Amino acid sequence: MARTVEKISSDKKTKPKPSAKKKTYMSASPSIAKTKKLLKISQITRIQKEINNLQKTTNLLIPKKPFERLVREIGEGMHSDLRFQPDAIGALQEATEAYITECFTKVNMCAINSNRATIKYKDFVLVKMIKDEDVKI
Repeated sequence: MARTVEKISSDKKTKPKPSAKKKTYMSASPSIAKTKKLLKISQITRIQKEINNLQKTTNLLIPKKPFERLVREIGEGMHSDLRFQPDAIGALQEATEAYITECFTKVNMCAINSNRATIKYKDFVLVKMIKDEDVKI
């Protein structure tokens, strides 16, 4: 078998050594991991502060105008000439938020009992079944 002669071009470009790339990559990775860890910790603390602030306040979390529009829309579906006093809508909003908070507290307890941090639909169904409310699965 005959061998051919390789042509050597005079336009040799110097390429960076691969070892230099590895060194910069290796030296950069601990700092990247450190910053990711710090970002995760700062996100957790930020979320925890937000939860604490929301638990301390007694303000309503559902915006008033959208809630009022929803109540009026549901009322229109029942009777066409319903009128609502502002205090009645405020009372409905208070009761709604109290009910939702209670439900989510119990759903969270079910998730914790299942050794999970995330709530699932099946936890909600379980809470409803315990309360003997109508549940459509």
